[in-house]
Amino acid sequence: MRIHSRQIKIFCIILLLSLLIACSRGGKKSASQEGTTQYDTKADIFTEEKIKGNQSMEIQSGEPGAGEVGIQKIAMTYNLEMQTKEFEKTQQEIESTVFKHKGFIEYSEIRHNDYYSSGTQYAHWIFKIPKEVSGNALEEFKTFGHLVRMQQQGENLTSAYQDTQSKIELYQMKEERLKALLSKAEKMEDIIKLEESITDTIYQKDNLNKALKGMDKRVDYVTVELSLTEVRDYTEPKTEMISFGQRVLIAFKEMGNNIVYGLQNLILGIIYWLPLLIILIIIVFIVKRFRRGCPLKKKTCFWKKKKETVEEKTVKEEEQNREDE
Repeated sequence: MRIHSRQIKIFCIILLLSLLIACSRGGKKSASQEGTTQYDTKADIFTEEKIKGNQSMEIQSGEPGAGEVGIQKIAMTYNLEMQTKEFEKTQQEIESTVFKHKGFIEYSEIRHNDYYSSGTQYAHWIFKIPKEVSGNALEEFKTFGHLVRMQQQGENLTSAYQDTQSKIELYQMKEERLKALLSKAEKMEDIIKLEESITDTIYQKDNLNKALKGMDKRVDYVTVELSLTEVRDYTEPKTEMISFGQRVLIAFKEMGNNIVYGLQNLILGIIYWLPLLIILIIIVFIVKRFRRGCPLKKKTCFWKKKKETVEEKTVKEEEQNREDE
């Protein structure tokens, strides 16, 4: 009876630990799904007119005291967080829209369901879309699911762009002067030094031209960082203050969801670990059985039998020796 009671206690402890782990998994998953309510749901602020207005920031502006007209170089970045109930369909629609507008995928991360999760597929992309059509692409993205959050950010590269252009012009003038000196040089030492200076000047100028092209690419292509999460219910924006009673109801609802997810994960965990649990129970049973020195049925153990036979032999030998004497 003690053996059975201890085994039952061990099994109950294992089940309790599995339940706690399952509930913690469910709580984390629910928190990740409901956590989107904390974001500022200000997606409606970004209308098509405002998006296009931000793209037309290459306005003409003259420098103080100068008659030349410059162009503002603004690199735009948009961050979108979306929810969907049909993950695969929305994923294909988003990627097709990028390719349709002559854009490309710079980074992609797709996380599908694992063994324990259900309905928590997730995707994260970084797109590069031509500036001229980025407004249309953003409007199409918003129709593919529920837009939770949208953020825009512009980086002004005008100063760095103009500085790079000025340096290129200086290196160009330096290269021309060095070539003029090289044409007049007569000594071999002067010729070698001038050629080395010309080579270094061309190298520096090429690096600056590459940096200039990189800035042009950042301006000509808008960066779109988009996160997509599969959910059961869309997160609605909270426009009013939530009362204490509503918060209590939400807490009970989340608790119920956590219990359901926890029980589901517990069942899956038991099925997953059942073979190992059976093996552990058998090992514990065998160890306890032979530790006590005898099996459940009242029979002597094989090592005790062996020990008794040895003792019987010694007794018989002693008796025989006495008879011989």
